[in-house]
Amino acid sequence: MLGAFADGGTALDIDGKAVDTGISMESVALEFTKSAEFAKMYGVNVSNKEMLTKIYDYALHRLPDNDGFAWWLDVLDNKKASLGTVLYGFSESKENYAQVIGSMQHGIDYIAYQS
Repeated sequence: MLGAFADGGTALDIDGKAVDTGISMESVALEFTKSAEFAKMYGVNVSNKEMLTKIYDYALHRLPDNDGFAWWLDVLDNKKASLGTVLYGFSESKENYAQVIGSMQHGIDYIAYQS
């Protein structure tokens, strides 16, 4: 999810199992924001401005546009949605889909994690 790579396949395993049991991808995104993998990628105790800048970079591979950045910053600063919901919004955006369609249009290889 958004620049995350599964550690030994575990993230994909968890996402797949969660969805199979009816947990929404938005809930999976929220749980991801609480993970060590997320903290390593995005930092700990960073400001909403820093977080959004990193999300734009990882998800959309660009600097934020002023209007979009201001909108998402208002969402986070005024607690209109969780960070997980914001992350999910980026992952489901048309811009992100356009960037990943080439690598996903024929499916992805999945090898279950063996602990």
